[in-house]
Formats: sequence, C-alpha cells, structure tokens
Amino acid sequence: MNPFLFVLILILTLIYIMFNNIVKYIKFIFLFLFLINNFLFSNCRVIIAENFFNDDIIGYYLSAINVDTGESNLLLFDYQIDFIDCEELPENLYVDFNIQIDVPDYTSGQVSIIEGTFKLTNLTSSVSFRNTDLNSGTSTLPSGVQFLMNASDYHVGITGDEIEELSALILSLGRLPNGRYSFEFEVKNYNCPQFIDCDSAKLIKEVNIFLPEYLSLLTPGSSDLSNEIYNQIHTLYPVFQWNADYCSKCSNYSIRISEYHSDIHASLEDAINSYSILPSGSGFFDIGSQNNLFQYPVTGFEDLQRGNAYVWQVRRTFQTTYGIEEELSDIFIFNIKNNDSGINNDIELNEQNLNLIIQLVGQSKFDELFILESGLLYNYIPSSVIKLDGNEKTISYLLELIELLNNSKIEILEIDVE
Repeated sequence: MNPFLFVLILILTLIYIMFNNIVKYIKFIFLFLFLINNFLFSNCRVIIAENFFNDDIIGYYLSAINVDTGESNLLLFDYQIDFIDCEELPENLYVDFNIQIDVPDYTSGQVSIIEGTFKLTNLTSSVSFRNTDLNSGTSTLPSGVQFLMNASDYHVGITGDEIEELSALILSLGRLPNGRYSFEFEVKNYNCPQFIDCDSAKLIKEVNIFLPEYLSLLTPGSSDLSNEIYNQIHTLYPVFQWNADYCSKCSNYSIRISEYHSDIHASLEDAINSYSILPSGSGFFDIGSQNNLFQYPVTGFEDLQRGNAYVWQVRRTFQTTYGIEEELSDIFIFNIKNNDSGINNDIELNEQNLNLIIQLVGQSKFDELFILESGLLYNYIPSSVIKLDGNEKTISYLLELIELLNNSKIEILEIDVE
C-alpha cells in the first residue's frame, strides 16, 4: 500500500474516532445540564410569606394573652409556608428561628433571647398559621401539619438574672416594654431537602414598640391660674407649642381650645370640657401633622378676643391590644392682653416671630445674628410678612418650613443676610 495512502486512512480513522467521542461528550453535556436543571436548580421551591401583621398596634398588653398558655383571641399575625411547583413534598421541614430584642436601659443593644429549630411533619402544599392558632400545647396546626420542638431544640440567650429582670419589668408595666423586637425564620441550606430551592424560605420581621409616655405643653400660658402676668400674650394668632416623646404609630396631633370664665368655670378642666371654639362646639381639631406646633387659624373659626382668657389641650391617639387609646396633655390657660397700654402691636409680636426664627435656624445661629452686638441683625425687628421668590407670605409660613425641617424633608445648607 502506498505509504501516503496509509497515512491518509489513519488520519481519517482518527478523525472519525474523535468525532464519535465529541458526539458522546456533547450528549453527556446535554444530559448533565438536564440533570442540573431538573435537580440542582429544580423549579420546586418553598417560601415563607406574611399574609397579615398588625403593624398599627404599638402597645401589647399582657391581658390580651393568656400568660400560662400563650393563647390569644386577638389576631396579630398570619404567616404561610408554601411549596410551589413541587411534584412531591418532603417528609419533614426544619425551620430555624431567632428572636432578638433591644430594650433601652435593659439590654446592651440588640441581643438574642431565644433561638433554635422546630420541625414540621405531615406537610401539605400550603401551611398557614396564625397567632390565634398557637399556644404552649400546640402540636398540630389547623391544616393537620404537626409542629414539633423539644427542649433540646432551642437555646435561651440571656441569663437567669436577665430573664428575671425583664419579667419583672413586663409585669410592672403590664405590657411589652418600649424597644425593638426582631423575629427571624429561615429554612437554611443544611436543612433544605435536596430537590427543593430554599433561597426564598426566609422571613425577617422587626417590630418597633414605642408606647408614648409624656405629652406636655410649653407655650402660650401655663397651668397656674394665679400667674396672670406670665400667662399674658399679645397676638390674636398665637403659636401653640408642646413637647412629647417619640411615638412610632400615633395619629396626628389634635388640639382643643375653649374660653375660660372665672365666674362660670370652677377649674381648667371644667373650662376645657365646656363649649370649644376650636373646633366649633366639641371634640378636638386635627392639626394635620405630627409636628409639635400649631398656629391659630386666621380664618374659618371664631376669632380670639382681647381681654379674654382661653384654655387649651393637645391629644394624640394610638392603637393597642386594648383598642384605640388616647393621651391627653395637661391644660394651659392664657390671657390676651388689651391694647390700652399703647404698645405697638407689631413690636409685641416680635418675640413670637423671633421664636419661630430660632426654631428654624437654631439657637447658636440666632445668637450669632440677633444677640451679639456684632451680629448682622442685632436689634432687628422682623415684620410679620416675608418674601419668598418675590411673593409675600405671612411669617406663619415659617411653621411649614419648621415642620419640613423636623421631618427631615428639607435641609438648611447656608444662611446669608442681604
């Protein structure tokens, strides 16, 4: 045989063998990818979803829960575990949980109080559970799924002394103390059945509980009936200011103003509960925000009169496991001074206008501009009208700016005096 022909046949044979191997390899690759797609990255997945959580409640009282069994008739949450696109279900599902709390003055930041794992068996494609379904004796959920957790399946992360101290606080308050509560549930990879995608089987819920504790009035007036001079103001459109602690889910503030007559009313409480001028007749007037200042309306309500005395009170409401609760401030009284002293009303309003400017720019910047003799606005008396982009506005517009500033919706970058 011609040696060149032999070499050609040999080369063709090798090419044929290589081609067959390549086809085999390609078939193997396709088979491998098919297995990956159908097993390693299966469409079958499990998720933990929140159907409902009562976010409006900020006060959790012990009376809403049976402290011996944990049973409650008040719906707080509704969660669901779903198996999606699964042809078969696992025999068991292990869910890890971790509960952390951050209670000011009682914990050093956020600490885990309990963590562990519970097991669900006799699974269905959808497992729903509410707090009203659970108590200390729960072993079967309404869907028939069995819930199992032994003492060895969880770990308490705080000491016996800390448990006793926290329990004493809860019992003394009759409710959960103010703070942050974090709940985490997850089917982790080492607990995930091989044919199920567990990447979405995680739920973290943080609850901020800040039940308000104080609401106190600042100005105008005072709670002292006898202090006539201190209670005097000059403007017919006073700015009402108060101080309050943080409330995570409180309603807007409401205000009530009534006229005080010493010959009719025996006390400030008697006066505030009589006919109100704001709102007209009865109830409280919603100021439309959670800001802690409000100016008497220029129109729409009965005008305040010089020489008269008025009482006022502020209210805010919030939801607890008891229902809607309200918090009332103390009651202040103020007198509107007559103009018979001859003092110019614009000058009398100056103190109130300057107070608004202090709230807007801050005490330090105010002192630099108005108080120091070197200040650019030393001895300056602001009028009741300001200009914004060429348009005149009353100085009460500063109230809107103060509210935006307090709510972090605007920021003062620089203050120039022209």
